[in-house]
Amino acid sequence: MIGSIIKSFGAPIESIGLILGIDRILDMSRTVLNVTGDMTIAACVARMEGSPAQIPGDKVNGS
Repeated sequence: MIGSIIKSFGAPIESIGLILGIDRILDMSRTVLNVTGDMTIAACVARMEGSPAQIPGDKVNGS
């Protein structure tokens, strides 16, 4: 699929390796951002509900 799209743009088919290599790094960055956001929101919701999240080294919880 990607090969046919690259070929339709007139780019050499060998560029697929470069595109996949760059996309891998970008995908890892998106995953880190997503997981960090999920953990932050979970901790905020838990704190608002009155049951503080167990965060190692958190000075507010006294851990």
